[in-house]
Amino acid sequence: MNYPQNYYFTREHEWVNILDDIARIGLTELALRELGVVKQIEIPTIGQTLKKEQVFGKLQSERYLTKLIMPFNGVVIEVNTDAYKNINEKYFHDHWLVKVKISQPVDKSNLLSLDQYKSYKSSNLLGLIKYLNTLNTSSQMNIPNLDNEKK
Repeated sequence: MNYPQNYYFTREHEWVNILDDIARIGLTELALRELGVVKQIEIPTIGQTLKKEQVFGKLQSERYLTKLIMPFNGVVIEVNTDAYKNINEKYFHDHWLVKVKISQPVDKSNLLSLDQYKSYKSSNLLGLIKYLNTLNTSSQMNIPNLDNEKK
């Protein structure tokens, strides 16, 4: 996968695209590949205020239940409902999960550049798998099954 140069990444394998005070957030190809086929997605609603390091969503796959971690403070201004249909097939532009209006300047020292992320992911694949395993719980998610959306 060729990652866009203007994206940032988190250690939780989320990508962040910031333009002025608006950020799109999604999951990296590596995270999606390790998750397997995503069956359910839970993400915040428009207008919801999110704090840095807050769990702001969950994805249930055939293998894991994983949590999405907010990389900065902000308010959800848009939810990508098409991501539900495309998340297993596309990565960057087509499957962002939420758009957030950033409420404070972003501390980019907590985000990884493309080169930093490439280095991090190559040295931490086993860590990602262990992280996903720790999140694999039987927690119920009150959202529709993606298989029903495709029919």
